[in-house]
Amino acid sequence: LFIQGLLDRLKEGGGGVVVAEGYVREFERRGYLSAGVFVPVVVLEHPDMVKRMHEEFVHAGSDVVLAFTYYGHRDKLRHIGREDELEKLNRTALKMAREVADKTGTLMAGLPAVITMTAYIPDVTTDDVPFPEACRKLEEAGAAVVGLNCGRGPATMLPLIKEIRKECKGPVAAVPVPYRCTDESRTFQSLKDPVTGERLYPTNISCFECNRSDIRKFAEEAKNIGVKYIGVCCGNNGGLTREVAQVYGRKPEACKYSPDISLSCVFGESSKEEKYSRSSKIRDFMIKGN
Repeated sequence: LFIQGLLDRLKEGGGGVVVAEGYVREFERRGYLSAGVFVPVVVLEHPDMVKRMHEEFVHAGSDVVLAFTYYGHRDKLRHIGREDELEKLNRTALKMAREVADKTGTLMAGLPAVITMTAYIPDVTTDDVPFPEACRKLEEAGAAVVGLNCGRGPATMLPLIKEIRKECKGPVAAVPVPYRCTDESRTFQSLKDPVTGERLYPTNISCFECNRSDIRKFAEEAKNIGVKYIGVCCGNNGGLTREVAQVYGRKPEACKYSPDISLSCVFGESSKEEKYSRSSKIRDFMIKGN
């Protein structure tokens, strides 16, 4: 089985790379790790769930399987009294990712270096270096891909990605969080409840989630900019990854189950059939109330 490598996929005409991230928040949402410390104990306690999520993201169109080792380091494990399980956690995560990548013919994340940074509210790093300049320096130092991930949503990440694209010669990455961030709240950490004014991060930001159309529009804009390495970070799910994959020319197995609203007995063409004669009234009740 020939598996096209990362560098070949990034070349002109190579199709780019679609990557599904966001394991931490999805497992927290499902109740398998704790917000705050965010240690990936699910790798140790429910490894079958992690393997299944790898498979779900590949099914949705991801070209890459990421070993779930995020925050699986000594300091974080010490916080929860499980420092002695450091090696077991990381080896287990790596083994599962390797197995799924080999089984599905996808890439397992590793070398060559893909280096993405998180842009918070300022357009500079915490070392006060403008991100376009920082990415250029990383590229000159040998990184295969440079760009941004996490922190900002599509609307607040893309303008900075455009500037990075101008500064860098090689492949650029864009992996935002799927939240409707604005100029007033550039990061998902800064989002506030429109009613109470309270900050919503990390457990109550679902009211700002991007929909599928938002993510498709992001992927289309990113593709036009020339982004070669693209995905969705914290808050991602298979449905969003499928949108990105389709824009980038993929036809993953999940496309078999893409929405077909024309078949809806209330909103589709089938609603005109005799057996669905009450559909128009039901639709009016749903939308208008009468």
